[in-house]
Amino acid sequence: MDFTFAAYKKLMESAANAGYQAITVREYLQGIRKPLTLILRHDVEWNPRRALAFAELEKACGFRSTFYFRVDTKAFDL
Repeated sequence: MDFTFAAYKKLMESAANAGYQAITVREYLQGIRKPLTLILRHDVEWNPRRALAFAELEKACGFRSTFYFRVDTKAFDL
């Protein structure tokens, strides 16, 4: 599978063109459901600037998402 930013952009554009809507994790937990729903969730462990690029891309496609920022990096050699 292609995990590049370009591939993610193509995926988001395809989902938007197909009529998908994104809801946040909070909305999902509140029971909000829509036809053709995406729940976009990101774990940010070491590159907040890259996370911002993903957020801007999703916003351009009309999507919202949830970001979890990991502040304890003991599991990584940073």
